[in-house]
Amino acid sequence: MRLLGISSLLALFVLASGLTIAAERPQLYGVSPAYPNSRPLFQPPRRRINPPLETVSEISLKIKKDGSVDKVIAVQGADSFLVNYARPYLSGLEFTPAEVNGKSEKSILPVRVRIQPGVTVPDFFFPVDTDLSVLDQSLFVDAIEAFNIVPPRVLKFPSYSCTLQSTDSMNVYPYALLRISLDKAGELTDVSIDTTTYPVFAQQILSATRFASFAPARVKNKAVSSDALLLVSFFPQVSYPNRGWTADTTWHPGLLEGLQVRLIPAKYGLLSSPLPRRVPAETYPRSVAPAVSGKISVGLNIDSTGTVTSWSLNRIDPDTRKQVTAMLRSLRFFPAIGFDGITCPFRGLAYFTISGHTNIRIDFTWLSDEVR
Repeated sequence: MRLLGISSLLALFVLASGLTIAAERPQLYGVSPAYPNSRPLFQPPRRRINPPLETVSEISLKIKKDGSVDKVIAVQGADSFLVNYARPYLSGLEFTPAEVNGKSEKSILPVRVRIQPGVTVPDFFFPVDTDLSVLDQSLFVDAIEAFNIVPPRVLKFPSYSCTLQSTDSMNVYPYALLRISLDKAGELTDVSIDTTTYPVFAQQILSATRFASFAPARVKNKAVSSDALLLVSFFPQVSYPNRGWTADTTWHPGLLEGLQVRLIPAKYGLLSSPLPRRVPAETYPRSVAPAVSGKISVGLNIDSTGTVTSWSLNRIDPDTRKQVTAMLRSLRFFPAIGFDGITCPFRGLAYFTISGHTNIRIDFTWLSDEVR
């Protein structure tokens, strides 16, 4: 999951091959995903659901050429109950259909759904919302990939060095954002610095990018040339010089190691969702919270400074609640940030699960900025 950038539609800079300037509607490689024309109030069915945990699930909608919903499908079989609960609402929505090179097409649209214990109205997150804003970059890319389109990928990135202050003193998200161009073979043909919060390291990253390896974008199984954005992040928790980055499946990095290098197809959504600053390997020793067992989900609200301002805990005994609350108070984040460099509030879910009987692992699913 996304769980996944929000805020109003960002200025539409054209960065991907096949992406033409659109005054209103976001598109990539000539494809514009379907989006709802309106978001009426959800009317809970007579038979209501009340899950034990706050969860986020993915549902697929089959949208016809006329914008009506053909089918509502559960991506995971375990979510069938949620599909049955949400089907009347989703089936009744009217969409502006997907377009491919300006022509209406039927499509499969991924939709994320959040359901909370004791709350009868789910939250729905679409790749593109009614105001044409991209709600989540990963969800937007999923909608594009449903048309047999694969954006370019980073395969390898060389080791690089940097010197950072301690996590407590970091008040900005440390990154370098580069514009790159690739040919049909995935070879780098051009690279330049777009923006950076650490200019002293930007030139080093610019040089390192020339020795990176990429897979080209593919449209209907055919390799094409493309432009994209390369986001290289500097995390104080990571040892530098690092060992480089690879897409090899034999490499199992931690959360931040895996997010050091990311390829972004276009400036839609946010540059980055919130990222934790201080949790080593995303785990706590079990001794910190011995009462925690099984899996606990916690709704988080994070402000534009990266501070957790509130959370929601459901169906937890007092001892566990006290221990989870103490862990939540210790969490610190780099806040969500847009391509314009402005930080914004965000909300999501944190999952606390037992890892190997000795640690408590924390995973995150990001949803949207809290003003929506």
